[in-house]
Amino acid sequence: MRRLAPLLAFALVAGCSSREHANPFDPQNPVTNGRPGGFAALAGAQLVELRWTRPVLAGDFAYRLFRRVAGEADFQQIAPDLSGNVTSYFDFALENSVLHEYRLYYVFSGATGGLPAEDRATPGPLRPWCADLARRTLTQVTPDGRHALAETGGFFGPTHVAADPATGAVWLSDTYDGQVVILDPLNGRTNIRGGPAEPVAIALDPIDRSAWICDQGRDAVFHYTSRGIPGSPAQLAGILTPIGVACDPVSGAVWVCEKGGNRVRRFARDGTPLGATSLTAPSRVAVDSLTGDAWVTSFESGRLVRFSSAGAAQDTVPMSGPIGVAVDNRRDRIWVAEARAAQVVAVRRGGAIEFRVGGLGETREVAVDLATGDAWVTAPGIRALVRISASGAVLEKLTGFSDPYGIALDPGRRGP
Repeated sequence: MRRLAPLLAFALVAGCSSREHANPFDPQNPVTNGRPGGFAALAGAQLVELRWTRPVLAGDFAYRLFRRVAGEADFQQIAPDLSGNVTSYFDFALENSVLHEYRLYYVFSGATGGLPAEDRATPGPLRPWCADLARRTLTQVTPDGRHALAETGGFFGPTHVAADPATGAVWLSDTYDGQVVILDPLNGRTNIRGGPAEPVAIALDPIDRSAWICDQGRDAVFHYTSRGIPGSPAQLAGILTPIGVACDPVSGAVWVCEKGGNRVRRFARDGTPLGATSLTAPSRVAVDSLTGDAWVTSFESGRLVRFSSAGAAQDTVPMSGPIGVAVDNRRDRIWVAEARAAQVVAVRRGGAIEFRVGGLGETREVAVDLATGDAWVTAPGIRALVRISASGAVLEKLTGFSDPYGIALDPGRRGP
């Protein structure tokens, strides 16, 4: 009789039709299969937030929640039965970087009924941010890349994004609204207007946390302090269509991709020009903090070029059409988003191609999590944000985006 109790409850609670199976508690319901709806395990730093939706049909029922941690054989109940009015639960004091699996059941008259809703999460401190140009939003993603955690709107054309690891502040270029937005967890939102006309790439100087912002509309790179006021110098002028920028975390040198001038340019932190090297329509630049070398992509000429810290062109890696580039200085690897080839390429410091990850549609920007070696790639061709392991395995493809553009990773580890 114990196994019949849930089925009896289905009929008593909502008058389930044997023909239509409209009752959400019914295991034969074609939509719910008798599982709690909307169940999601949202990873955070040493925690997982569990969310679900309450069924439309109210009744006398409860929820029972189970968890299994990587290495354990069985699921264990982790809380007393939860009221049918409850739609969330926080699981605290968890170990980061460890997989946690969850099951949520309906409970009728003390017995579990139907099938469980299931999800999994891997806690961690990472805070990924993705700008979606078509949706006009900025989305914070869970550290495991499985879910969108929060979405901020009110933009017109968000493209590039950068995160300040010291404070958690996020900088966003709202390109087609002519503004830069700072979202600070302590100071709220700051809108910067009257400077850049079409802001694009952003680089944060790790030395003083100031921002260097390319403006393809005014042929300049603007400079702002961490509070969003003009820095010193206020701008680097006379740069034709700058679309990529990076800061050397050791010397503070500012590298700029001058697409319109077919040059890669270098400046000191005080704005003093340090040199320029020819390269057809450079796209993006990333600096290797270990060697001081800069890795520059050129979508139009189809190549990746390594420049010495003095600005001399060194190795050239032929590609079809690369855009985004990121350096993993801990693993001797450079990640490249090969847009035209619909793939991501891992390159060694010496210029040898290590491996390729294909089937991603058009790829655009890439960022690397130095703690794990994972690469995060925006893939507008499949409308997804893709997380790739240090070994080249696709770990997650988070869909639901329309035109994922920029990606930034805040390591989330505060303090000295």
